[in-house]
Amino acid sequence: MAERVMVAMSGGLDSAVAAALLVDRGYEIVGATLRLMEGGSRCCSLGDIDDARRTCETLGIPHYVLDSRAEFQEAVIDRFLSETEAGRTPNPCVGCNSKIKFGVLLEQAVALDCDYIATGHYARIVQRDGRYAVRAGLDGTKDQSYFLFELSQFQLQHTLFPLGDMVKDQSKVISADRNLLPATKPESQDLCFLPKGGHRQYLHEHLPHLERPGRFVTTDGTVMGQHDGAMHFTIGQRRGIGLGGGPWYVTAIDSEANDVVIGRVDDVQSRTTELHGVRWMLPPADGDEVRATVRIRYAHEPASALVRDVSPGIAEIVFDEPQFAITPGQAAVFYDDDVVLGGGWVASR
Repeated sequence: MAERVMVAMSGGLDSAVAAALLVDRGYEIVGATLRLMEGGSRCCSLGDIDDARRTCETLGIPHYVLDSRAEFQEAVIDRFLSETEAGRTPNPCVGCNSKIKFGVLLEQAVALDCDYIATGHYARIVQRDGRYAVRAGLDGTKDQSYFLFELSQFQLQHTLFPLGDMVKDQSKVISADRNLLPATKPESQDLCFLPKGGHRQYLHEHLPHLERPGRFVTTDGTVMGQHDGAMHFTIGQRRGIGLGGGPWYVTAIDSEANDVVIGRVDDVQSRTTELHGVRWMLPPADGDEVRATVRIRYAHEPASALVRDVSPGIAEIVFDEPQFAITPGQAAVFYDDDVVLGGGWVASR
């Protein structure tokens, strides 16, 4: 019997092409769309669900809609808001992957006797020393390995990434040839649960008690002016400060005092950081430290560093050279060449 695969159908091009490739390879495919929020949001909106259903009809595979709104609210949105309230800069896409796309979806797949789940991520899975790890996708401009460091061995063992060895242009050609989706459908480029008004509008609606005047304070304690809420700032930010004598950069956020600490560019540089919530796909083989290249945010150029495994769930990173804007709340992911060793959450800088 053919192995059975549940494909996460977001209604977008990449998941459609992933499903088509697996159909061609002889798998028994089940399409599933996770309903994450109400129909008016951009999280698998009703239009996306319709597109996913039409794609499944084109491919001749069944399609299910899985109501995951409660899980998404708790694992993604509630954490996003609590991290923001604590003065950190959250990265909700990592948790959405590990807890929703590869958590809830895999649970449903197992319940339906599927052998694997599959997604349209541009990433690959490799095995080393009897363990599974994520490898960067072939298309460096679309690589999504950074967002996958929390995946467990069980999740990786039961996951397929059909697009990992492809570039985006190849996916577009396949989609057009198979008439899977309208060629004009735009890609999602922002946090999917944000409204059209964007990040500021979302925080204004969901954390109104934090939108109050606070102080801009320099690193030596000098009060320089006022802002309209510390939640609207992040480490390294330069725009929107609006003070003379600059350039000024945000160096720290004191959420309790509602202060935004500002300084010069050198004040935002650091060589060390501590991580919490550390997950290892490939733990250090000898001792408790490993040389790696580390990304401290998705768009960060990987930088050479020493990663010390301090204790379960905690690690320290010492970079060879100072890095700009190491930001609490963001993920730091460590690599051996293009293979993910592990990652964690920046707790301090």
